[in-house]
Amino acid sequence: PANILGSFVMGLVSPPRKDEWSPLPWLHRHHHLQQNVHLHVAIRTGFCGSLTTFASWNSQMIMMMDGTLSSTGKPQISAAIFGYIIGLQCAVASLFFGRSLSKWLQRWRNPELYRSSDDENHAASDEEDCKKRTKTTAMPRKDFRVIVYPSCNGVFPRRWTPYLIIALLSTLISLCWIADFGHEIRFYRTVWLSAMLTPFGAILRWKLSDFNKSSGYIEGLDWIPRGTLAANVLGSIISAGATGLEARISSGSLVDSMWTKSFLEACRIGLAGSLSTVSTFVGEIVMMMTAKPDQAKYLYYSVGTLLLCCLLGLSVLVPLVRLL
Repeated sequence: PANILGSFVMGLVSPPRKDEWSPLPWLHRHHHLQQNVHLHVAIRTGFCGSLTTFASWNSQMIMMMDGTLSSTGKPQISAAIFGYIIGLQCAVASLFFGRSLSKWLQRWRNPELYRSSDDENHAASDEEDCKKRTKTTAMPRKDFRVIVYPSCNGVFPRRWTPYLIIALLSTLISLCWIADFGHEIRFYRTVWLSAMLTPFGAILRWKLSDFNKSSGYIEGLDWIPRGTLAANVLGSIISAGATGLEARISSGSLVDSMWTKSFLEACRIGLAGSLSTVSTFVGEIVMMMTAKPDQAKYLYYSVGTLLLCCLLGLSVLVPLVRLL
C-alpha cells in the first residue's frame, strides 16, 4: 500500500509538461506555492521517495524465496515472482492514475494550460526534476521573505518555518523518548531511531541522483539511471543484512542487547527504507515506456533492477539465516 500511495502522489505532482504545466495541479498557476521549489523537493524527494521503499519489498520477496523465515518454513519461489510482478504493475498503474488525475485538475484549475494532445517527455525522476527546477526557476525576492496563506487570514514569515519544523520533530521524538525510557515500550525506541536515520537515507538518495544523467564509463548504457539503481541496490543489501541479523538474534544465535535489535530494525525501516525508492523507479520506467515505446529499455531496466536486487539480497540473507 505504501508503494502504491507514494507512486500515486508522484504521478499527481509530476506534471506531464514540466515547462508548461503547474507542479501543484490543484492550485492556480499564479499561486505562490507553484514557485516554492523547496516544497516540491520535499513532496517528491522527501515524502514520495521515503514513503515508498524498494528495500522492504525486496526483502519480503527474498524471504519467501528462501523459506527459512516464512510462515510455512518452505520456499515460495512462485509466490515471490508473482509478488515482484504484481507489485511493479500496481505501482506503475498507480502512477498513471495520479497523472490522469493531475490532467483533470490542470484542466479544472488552469484550463488555459491544458492541452488535449498526447503528452511527451513525462517527468521521470523526482530528484532530477527538482534539482533542475531549483537551478532554473527564478523566484521573486518577496517569496523568500514572506509566504501568505489565505486560509490563515494572515502573513506567515518564512524565516520561522525551519524553526517550527525542528520544534515539531523535536516534540515528536521527545514523546517517543518518554514512551521508551519512561514506560519501557520498545516499539517507540524503533520509531525514534528510525526517525533519526531516515534523513541520512533520503539525502544519500538525493545525492546519488546526480549520477542519473552523468556520462557513463560503458558506452551505450548512458540511458540507465545509475543513481536510482545504486540507491535501490544499496538499500536492498542493507535491508537484507538487517533482516538476517534480526533473525539470528530472535533465534538466540546472537546476544540481544538493549539496543541491538532496535537499531537493526531502524536501519531496515529508516535508513534502507528512505534510501531506496519505488516512486522514482516506476517514474523512470514510465518515462522510458512513453518516450520510446518501440524500444525495450524499460523492460531491461525494470527486470534487471529486480533481478540484481533479488540475487544480491539472497546472497546476503541466505548465509545469515542458514547459519542459525
